[in-house]
Amino acid sequence: MTTPQDTLDLPAAAELLHCGLRAVKKLVDDGELPALQINQKHTVLLRSDLLAYIAERGREQAADRRRRNIIPSQRKARRASLRPDLRRYELTTSGSQDLSRGGSNSGAASKGSDGP
Repeated sequence: MTTPQDTLDLPAAAELLHCGLRAVKKLVDDGELPALQINQKHTVLLRSDLLAYIAERGREQAADRRRRNIIPSQRKARRASLRPDLRRYELTTSGSQDLSRGGSNSGAASKGSDGP
């Protein structure tokens, strides 16, 4: 027998799933989540059905990641390895000081372009 703690309304189900009310309504309407519609305004879901849905979808997603041989930690490492090596473009200490002051060459060029 189910107790009142075993049943949830749509807002409580949305909170348990950490998603919006519209998303839960769509899952119910699409038949992905079993729910009892008592009338136009009241829908009841079982907590055990929600937990089973979470477990099932989690297993499916884990299997998809295994099939692609990419798990999130490897994805981050692969993304980091694709970054270009920019060390050769780094400025030396004296070069960065010149840039902060506007650069020694740029000041000379602007003086010469003002006119005679």
